Amino acid sequence: MSAEVIAVNGGKWGDEGKGKIVDHFAQSADVVIRAQGGDNAGHTIKNGTGKFVLHQVPSGIFNPDCLNIIGTGTVFNPVSFINEIADLQEKGVDVSNIRISNRAALVLPVHIIEDKLREGQRENGGIGTTNRGIGPAYTDRTSRDGLSVADINDLDTFMGKLKPLLKRKRDSYPGADNPQLHTDYYEDLRGQWFLELEEYITDSQALINKYLSHDSKIVIEGAQGTLLDKDYGTLPYVTSSSTTIGGLLQGAGIPPSALTQAIGVFKAYDSRVGNGGFPTELKGEEGDRLRELGHEYGATTNRPRRVGWFDGVAALYSSQLNGYTDIALTRLDTLSEFGKAQINYGYQLDGEQTDIFPANDNDALEKCIPCNISKFKMEDISWVRKFKDLPLEAQFYCNRISQITDTRISLIGIGEGREDLIII
Repeated sequence: MSAEVIAVNGGKWGDEGKGKIVDHFAQSADVVIRAQGGDNAGHTIKNGTGKFVLHQVPSGIFNPDCLNIIGTGTVFNPVSFINEIADLQEKGVDVSNIRISNRAALVLPVHIIEDKLREGQRENGGIGTTNRGIGPAYTDRTSRDGLSVADINDLDTFMGKLKPLLKRKRDSYPGADNPQLHTDYYEDLRGQWFLELEEYITDSQALINKYLSHDSKIVIEGAQGTLLDKDYGTLPYVTSSSTTIGGLLQGAGIPPSALTQAIGVFKAYDSRVGNGGFPTELKGEEGDRLRELGHEYGATTNRPRRVGWFDGVAALYSSQLNGYTDIALTRLDTLSEFGKAQINYGYQLDGEQTDIFPANDNDALEKCIPCNISKFKMEDISWVRKFKDLPLEAQFYCNRISQITDTRISLIGIGEGREDLIII
């Protein structure tokens, strides 16, 4: 295989700025593939046309010469996709270069109802899902009960699979009487989806294999982040897909041997949405100030994000798990406005010091107290475009992250715009 394959995922709890980094690589890419997740993602891109938040559409959409594939590992919501491309078209963006894998799982309106019902039944405020039906759709895919995008093409196939699925849902929630739990809700809807989506649905694997066999540049775009991975994240406060580099390859349909670069996107400080352990969280006035400087509100939900210092223990765990070749560090400009930064490389847990991240034990994570702390003074970097021109403390900060993760930093984000990148 002669193709160049670059996989980009989030190093922490999502919201690291993956859209900006994928957009950087997509300018010269032949293909961008969304590998997992659904419209619970919100990838923000600012370019010469404007500012966009993409949910299901891959971040290569602004390159007219780039094919954008919504991959097999995703859960695809037809309703939100149709709205998303209509919004893009209204803003003058050509969407003809989008393809949807016929193997991708469908998010149905009943999944959204089920997501809300499940979340309401959970104790302690629930997990904090986006209520987009992501978990229930993945559950049905795993139990082999769900529908695929290909099923939209034929009414008999669609309804034949839907009827037993909806019966199981009604049996599981006997007190619910939402119209989305009944088949007649979907008859006209299926026809509308077919008319709107027929031109985009394809056998994406055949397309990808063709590009892999040529001198092509393929970018795999991850959603959420490593610490939200369904297996390796901070259970139970995780997403429902595999967010690691390995998960991206699986979801995109790319063999591991084809991977050229594995890029982990880390924000220069940490953030997290919803519940779950966060050892370096900043609370009070300092946390509020950092949140406002970084505009830390969910791109999909507009929920305020919890913010805190860069956690070196979590970063090393992520780097080792994913096998990163490079790190893209974003939002260094926010820390320069904040005036200071901090990194820990250890925890105190039950009276003992450790440098091991308890990823699958949220109770332990909540007890972790950061230690081995390095502090840095941050100065104005608004004029900087080269690493050597960064103030020394900012250089030391970046080098410390690289040292802790044993991974080189090759990109540094210093603003929202496409051009606001230091390339090392």
